[in-house]
Amino acid sequence: MAKHKHKHYTSSSIRITAVGDGGVGKTFMLVRYATKEIPLGYEPTVFDNHHCTINYGGHEYDAVLVDTAGQEGFEKLRNLSYPNTDCFLLCFAVDTRDSFLNLSYVWIKDIRKVNKTAKVLVIATKSDLKEESLEVGITEQDVLGMVKSIKADGYLECSAVTKEGIDHVFREAVRVVVEKPKRRRCTVL
Repeated sequence: MAKHKHKHYTSSSIRITAVGDGGVGKTFMLVRYATKEIPLGYEPTVFDNHHCTINYGGHEYDAVLVDTAGQEGFEKLRNLSYPNTDCFLLCFAVDTRDSFLNLSYVWIKDIRKVNKTAKVLVIATKSDLKEESLEVGITEQDVLGMVKSIKADGYLECSAVTKEGIDHVFREAVRVVVEKPKRRRCTVL
């Protein structure tokens, strides 16, 4: 397989791993993107991979989309998928406050124990239910505060039902991996 080169990044594939509480829509989002189909029903995932190509910046990147189990009891299996991940999608459902709170209580700690260097995007799933997010007490200010506190590389919203934002999530995951970080200037006063 030919290697892709984009600025500083050279690899044969990009590994994108979705993590978050069970039932937040990780599988739905990944399957919707990889196959363009709508999955029927909810079946808890133990572990699954999807392979696809993601176009970004005039290049095609082979991607491995890793689906993890969000339920308790699968910690050891989940941890096996973390070390080689290039970008984590920390997912919460806009209509479930606990799934949002667990981003900082559970998921960022879980992945950083095993992988300290991967990029992290916070993903609000089920954005078609956004009105419910206000009912459960998740404001945009809360989300942006969380993104900053866990030092995530970005925040996006998507709906696998309407497909709104789905493509952008995966292009952004590639972007944060392949783009060379902008140097911060240090100014001494």
